[in-house]
Amino acid sequence: MAYVKMKAIKTTVKKALDYILREEKVGEKNLVYGHEVTPEFADLEFEMTLESSKRTKGDYSKVGGKENLAYHLIQSFNPKDKVSPELAHELGKKLAEQFTKGDFEFVVSCLLYTSDAADDSLRV
Repeated sequence: MAYVKMKAIKTTVKKALDYILREEKVGEKNLVYGHEVTPEFADLEFEMTLESSKRTKGDYSKVGGKENLAYHLIQSFNPKDKVSPELAHELGKKLAEQFTKGDFEFVVSCLLYTSDAADDSLRV
């Protein structure tokens, strides 16, 4: 059974993307997917989306509202479940698709740890 956690990102999307795209954790399989975004340039593309949204809907931070820049979804699997990295990645893409309803850009990256697979998604 998967463990799923969500964190709001309020300060910097680039640090979160750097974290989920770390070469030493993504490994040789390079299980990375971008929905309507190029993972390598996602921080810039997310920033453009945010600025466009502010122009269209208004900048709520100016009136005291808290602004979430993105959400970090973490889906982890118990090693006893014997979930392959490829399956974990596919499940991560489905989770991000359900969370965003396909209406938002997101990046999914399968991070490989010693004995288990974890899938990280970042959406804006």
